[in-house]
Amino acid sequence: MTLRFKDNIKYVGTTYENIVKEFKKKYFVFYFNSWEHDLYNNPMESLIGELLMKIASEIDLETKETTIKNDVKDRLKEVGSKVLSRVIKKITADIIEIEDFTEPKKDNTPKITSIRSQKEAVNNLLQELSNITGKRILIIVDELDRCKPSYAVELLEVVKHFFTHDDVVFLFGTNKSELEHTIRSLYGQGFNGYKYLNRFFDFEFSLPSIDNMY
Repeated sequence: MTLRFKDNIKYVGTTYENIVKEFKKKYFVFYFNSWEHDLYNNPMESLIGELLMKIASEIDLETKETTIKNDVKDRLKEVGSKVLSRVIKKITADIIEIEDFTEPKKDNTPKITSIRSQKEAVNNLLQELSNITGKRILIIVDELDRCKPSYAVELLEVVKHFFTHDDVVFLFGTNKSELEHTIRSLYGQGFNGYKYLNRFFDFEFSLPSIDNMY
């Protein structure tokens, strides 16, 4: 017998169910399977793209004020067109018009001139998305230890250096020992993968072994 998450809440009692309900009032939860995206060369593109599609699928952006939608458009322009190329086609045109990014603009001077300005652009976008959801955003990154080494490392670096907004929280579900092997396969067997990973994780929690009786 396999219990789904919803069923499991009922199984353990109403206390946990109430905790989950209260949590969902405060956090917009986004699950990102990194292993499914490591064929792409740009972790930032895949992460932001999937987050945008998740929000668009769950929140009726058409009910939002026009100013909010226009702000999101502006933030996306700042982040860069590469992020948009794969995403816009999957989001309804009523939310974001693709022409807004393909038509030449007289004042469309590149805003990404440095790492600092790119960080600012990403965090401005995250602020707009937090405003739309009305909650903090919890991004759950799973299967990182199964990714190709270059993608795993770049994703960690992108999260650390660009996703610094206070309303965005990351939770990594990974086998840290396996992830250390992944890191060493990229930097060499003498590289201290444990020390490297400690740069990214503020807190660590170990899960108990799965009870197979169900």
